[in-house]
Amino acid sequence: MTNDNLADRFIDAKNPRTMTRPLVTGVITVKNAYALIAIGLAGYFISTYFINIIAFSISPLGALVIMTYPYMKRHTAFANYQIASIQGLSVMAGAIAAVGLHSPVYIIYHIPWFFVLATLFWALGFDLYNHIPDIKYDRENKLHSFATLLGDRALQFAGLNQILSVSLAFTGDIVYRLGILSYATTTLHGAIMLSAFILAYRGNFGKAFYYNIYASVVLALGIIIDVALGLPAI
Repeated sequence: MTNDNLADRFIDAKNPRTMTRPLVTGVITVKNAYALIAIGLAGYFISTYFINIIAFSISPLGALVIMTYPYMKRHTAFANYQIASIQGLSVMAGAIAAVGLHSPVYIIYHIPWFFVLATLFWALGFDLYNHIPDIKYDRENKLHSFATLLGDRALQFAGLNQILSVSLAFTGDIVYRLGILSYATTTLHGAIMLSAFILAYRGNFGKAFYYNIYASVVLALGIIIDVALGLPAI
């Protein structure tokens, strides 16, 4: 996030929605921002080293995806999927840490791909809630997103991605033979996202954005508790 705000500080200074961010106002200096980024990257790489050699070996990929996002949106609308993939990679990283040190084939097989993809499409949907209100500003400053690309159809595109997210999450519940708690929280996850979509449709994008964060917490906690308790599969 610091890297993103650092790269965008001159753009953010002209946008009413973002002109109060700390790097714009000077509450956080550029020097402090670079220090925070360095500390964050150091902590990230050290953490992966202590997980296992495989996590450490692929950690540069995650750093590359994260660090290049703010520059990608200057060139292509698919930057929305890039930032969404960061959320998906976090699910993948958790699986790699949990599986432990095994062969790459074994690890790939045990990654919960349905939840990785569900997370990606969820993140893409709610990321657009940030971009849709800025369509005019972003077009004027040549910033790319599916909001600027699709215009009035961007909200429907966000909704489509969220439908894909919920569908994939339910598929994951089935394929991974999870219990009733996972099904219940997946349903609640979808209901919260539907509420967020309605809020966005009515123009309340700020509240819709936070509703989607709540939805993800509900889904994650449901799955974690379900697995930890070993609830019987449905």
